[in-house]
Amino acid sequence: MNLVEVLEKLRRETGLLKKLFYLVLILLILFDLFLPRGHAHFLVDKVPAFWTFFTVIGGFLLARFSKGMAHTILGKKEDFYG
Repeated sequence: MNLVEVLEKLRRETGLLKKLFYLVLILLILFDLFLPRGHAHFLVDKVPAFWTFFTVIGGFLLARFSKGMAHTILGKKEDFYG
């Protein structure tokens, strides 16, 4: 199976791709939970996996906000060009 076939299969089965991304996110959070904490400069540095959760939630919110702004700004009515 070559790269083109793998990419084509992932394009057809978006559910599999979503599950794969969620699995990677969960693994990153679990990995961060077991990392040793060094000298904390800020209070949140002592909270296990805080920056991982912050990044995941921030990325999700940024994507949703950008999508909403794109629909608001770039969206045209059906008869706009007619």
